[in-house]
Amino acid sequence: MTASPGQLLLEVRHLTTWFPIRRGILSRVVRHVHAVDDVSFTLAGGECLGLVGESGCGKTTLGRTLMGLEPRKAARFCSPANRWPAVISECRRNSAGVCR
Repeated sequence: MTASPGQLLLEVRHLTTWFPIRRGILSRVVRHVHAVDDVSFTLAGGECLGLVGESGCGKTTLGRTLMGLEPRKAARFCSPANRWPAVISECRRNSAGVCR
């Protein structure tokens, strides 16, 4: 799926992904690891998005959450005519996963 240069492809607002920490014999949630917390960005056709950061800062988790492979606690995804599911499907078909 291609977008014209400058055409909005994806807008993400307040993306948050937390993982529970469980303890005890009943595996109760005692806290959460804030893997990705309040990330927002806009991506238009012809643009490239790069994620740069230290080891363990949430780059892979952000990508996996955008692909729908990790649950998100909160987020708002906007794309013209709700095209984001089609973009995800194409990415999954054309990639073998996240390369490190």
